[in-house]
Amino acid sequence: MDEQICCPPFDPKKWVRTMVSFDNQRFVKVKVRTFNHIPLNFGSVMTKAQRRIEGAGAQVVDNIALSNHLSLKFPSKLYLGIQ
Repeated sequence: MDEQICCPPFDPKKWVRTMVSFDNQRFVKVKVRTFNHIPLNFGSVMTKAQRRIEGAGAQVVDNIALSNHLSLKFPSKLYLGIQ
């Protein structure tokens, strides 16, 4: 039985000595509810964000997603790279 994988496995080797630049990169910001750093509504937020991105005629770039999660009390902010 073939397993469907949403994202390719992370390979850290290709990032060794690599400079990443986000100059002129556009992002969409979304918020995910969390409890003790555990995302509660991640799937629904990502589905809604994908619909908004596609509705605007854009697309996600190379699965770029940056997160900002600093506290137990506040939602996590995700920044999805788009073009």
